[in-house]
Amino acid sequence: MTLADDRLPARARNRRVHMANERTFLAWIRTSIAVMAFGFVVERFGLFVRQFTTLVGRR
Repeated sequence: MTLADDRLPARARNRRVHMANERTFLAWIRTSIAVMAFGFVVERFGLFVRQFTTLVGRR
């Protein structure tokens, strides 16, 4: 905390901490959704590779 933060009323400091916690929580949610989407893409790519090798193997 800086010297300017010491002059803020307690309610404003609590609001600032609450908003910082909310930003962190939203960052975790955004990261988890991105990881799930990446897993979905990897799974679909695996399916594509499996079908492609089956198609190429028939010729």
